[in-house]
Amino acid sequence: MRRPLWLRQSLLALGYLMLLSGSSGAVLQVSSNQRYLEDEFGNPFFLTGDAAWSLIAELTLPEATIYLDDREAKGFNLAMVNLIEHQFSSNPPANAYGDVPFTGRPFVTPNEDYFAHADAVVALAEERGIVLLLAPVYLGYGCGNEGWCGEVQAATLTEMREWGRFLGARYAGYDNIVWLIGGDTDPTPVADKLTEVVNGSGVRLHPPPHGAQRSQTQAIDAWPGANWIGVNSVYTYSNILYEAVREGYEVDPPMPLFLLESAYENEHGTTPESLRRQSYWAALSGAFGHVFGNCPIWHFGYSTSWCGLDDWEGELGEPGSVNMSFYRKLFESRRWTELVPDFGHDAFISGFGAPSTTNYATAAVAADGSSIVAFLPTSRTVTIDAAALTGDSTRGWWYDPEDGAVTDLGTLPRGTHAYAPPGSGDWVLVVDDASLGFPPPGQPLVPAGLPPVDGNGSASRTAGLHVEPNPSRGEFRIEWTASARPDAVVSSGEVAILDAGGRRIRSWTFSSNGGRDADLRWDGRDDHGVEVPAGSYLVRVVSEGQAYGERLVLVR
Repeated sequence: MRRPLWLRQSLLALGYLMLLSGSSGAVLQVSSNQRYLEDEFGNPFFLTGDAAWSLIAELTLPEATIYLDDREAKGFNLAMVNLIEHQFSSNPPANAYGDVPFTGRPFVTPNEDYFAHADAVVALAEERGIVLLLAPVYLGYGCGNEGWCGEVQAATLTEMREWGRFLGARYAGYDNIVWLIGGDTDPTPVADKLTEVVNGSGVRLHPPPHGAQRSQTQAIDAWPGANWIGVNSVYTYSNILYEAVREGYEVDPPMPLFLLESAYENEHGTTPESLRRQSYWAALSGAFGHVFGNCPIWHFGYSTSWCGLDDWEGELGEPGSVNMSFYRKLFESRRWTELVPDFGHDAFISGFGAPSTTNYATAAVAADGSSIVAFLPTSRTVTIDAAALTGDSTRGWWYDPEDGAVTDLGTLPRGTHAYAPPGSGDWVLVVDDASLGFPPPGQPLVPAGLPPVDGNGSASRTAGLHVEPNPSRGEFRIEWTASARPDAVVSSGEVAILDAGGRRIRSWTFSSNGGRDADLRWDGRDDHGVEVPAGSYLVRVVSEGQAYGERLVLVR
């Protein structure tokens, strides 16, 4: 098992901070370009999160299973949760079974029954591929009674270090934990004690970039001079939050950035359209994802005082949650890790609207020339200059962020063209290099249903396709036979190696009369003979109109 990551959360001008484990086996790590997170196999992590603060304290295990099953089905890959609850549950700090987290003095008398339930919830999330942003010491707004700030103030440095040791030891075996510390207040009065929690955990940390700029909504504000910040985030309720995200993106040197919190569904007068604006504005302004929130889901209905609602199960299928599923599908259907915000309107040359308004449209261009993606909060004709794309022709698509419906606009010569949405409301425009043959937006960039890599880096086999050894240091033998198509006598097609973002790394064509169609060697290099990084790749065979694939792992 791998060690957990650490995410430090604080709120000085609404900012949260992330700490990352320095272990090479961490479940998530910073990408080489410092713009996003990826797993240990090099697969990029498009953060699609949900605020579930009271999950451990308010729900029974069967109820937690209902919630996590639903979130997995909708494509959420992260949930933000309090390990110990101080106010936002029916009987705080006790859980649904009446077990309190501490039998005596806080932080040094953990109750085994309470934490056994917490362990079970963490395990349920792990089984479903959901990362938990797990807060063991939420401070609360204004350092008041909402959180544990008073107890932290009363604790000694030694006690807080012991709490960190307990956490580090108990949860070292889980690989789906990112710890959050603090929350909703300036941590300065208790910063020394929160630091002891981190120190006691024994987690090694990445040093941060130096010389970072500061913003009133960024995580990096709260801990000037700290040597453990590896990921930045934005916490803002601004209705033009793309400005705050841009500030975070322009920090120099760059840091991975995500939108940690903005207005929740059923709070602050939100609408499905305003919720979608938050998510798409963030992603196209440089964030690698967003943590969505819904009331009453975040507190699981312990009280109607927040939004007048307490039926959290009835809210699971509301538009905000459903739209997050389409959000993730859209970005993962293109090379989202290549997207660079088009702040200067080099590609999105007209129709973007007035800056600093809710009508403003944002766009990003893939650095490899594969796609341009633009989000329009309202319907209007826009003009796109596709000069940055590769290839001689482009293919355009309208994507409806409300239901994932796609309108194919066909191909055009690469150049400047006007595009008009097919209806009212908000829209996403995708313009691709037509030669790449991308699927419609929202469809998987690589074939669906392929065997996943297991915890040992191994992949199961697809009939007719055999790769060995796997993993390998660059000595893969790839065999493809017509047995996968028993009706095929003459077979022809292509074998390609794709990276985690769907980019073609290496390719071969084949043609044969039955028997073994292809017997190839891949040495871990691209078509230009350049070594590619270690990570998870896909070998894809397209033959007689069908696609087959197998995942493989390249190690160095």
